[in-house]
Amino acid sequence: MSEIMYNIVIYVALFLFYSVGGWVLEVIYCVIDDTRINKKFTIENRGFLNGPYCPIYGSAAIMMALTLMPLADTPILLFFVGILVCDAVEYATSFVMEKVFNARWWDYSHEFLNINGRICFKHSMMWGFLSLAFIKYIHPPILGLFKRVDENLLFIATVGFLMIFLYDVFIALITTISIRSFQNQLHRIKEAFSDIAPTTVLKRSDIPQYIADYRDSIKAITNAHVRERFKHLRHEYPEIFRLMMEEFSEIQSVPSEFRNELKSLRSDLQALIKEQQEKRSKDKD
Repeated sequence: MSEIMYNIVIYVALFLFYSVGGWVLEVIYCVIDDTRINKKFTIENRGFLNGPYCPIYGSAAIMMALTLMPLADTPILLFFVGILVCDAVEYATSFVMEKVFNARWWDYSHEFLNINGRICFKHSMMWGFLSLAFIKYIHPPILGLFKRVDENLLFIATVGFLMIFLYDVFIALITTISIRSFQNQLHRIKEAFSDIAPTTVLKRSDIPQYIADYRDSIKAITNAHVRERFKHLRHEYPEIFRLMMEEFSEIQSVPSEFRNELKSLRSDLQALIKEQQEKRSKDKD
């Protein structure tokens, strides 16, 4: 194995390792927080994917390893550059996810010194101290441990775990496309009933087709491949579905012949969300 290929394998393996480690930290933090607030011990799968990994932690860790190692002997500079690197990863992730889903996945708007609710002073300080600990005490021994593993074994294990990870990402993308289509179909219906239509006017004569497409989107979300992902997203990111319900309330000037259809669609969406909530309650019990 060439040195370039070996380094790629090492960093892919580290990315997967730190993604799992980040997931574990998230779960522990949420267990402690939920136990403190609700007086009940519960373990929830955290993150965007079904599996036990949070890629934002893996991405941040690799970015820190690549950019901060030369600063290991200058703690103050390491602290502040670490904040910049990690905040950049967190901000970019929030921005992209919002553009994809049209909803916030986390919101720090209520926190002191936040920037667009995506990053904030408290979490920036946490990233700074984590950078110090990571570069000085965590990453070097872990990197050394990975480098002691036989190259062929490391390659096989990394490829295997990467395939599992990519499959999870693939299923997440299918779900993302389904939910995005779901949002777009609802938006078309809303636009069609708008008193002030955009220049590309959505004809009201096409409303029956929009409604049919929306029902197809509901069926797509309940597809076996998507159901569990939808359930997970509904629990972790209820904001997406709250916004959908608000879309219905914003629809104005509905002709009488479509009122029953819209009520039926709203009921279908409510039933879908309720079904997932009931399943979650049963799972927790």
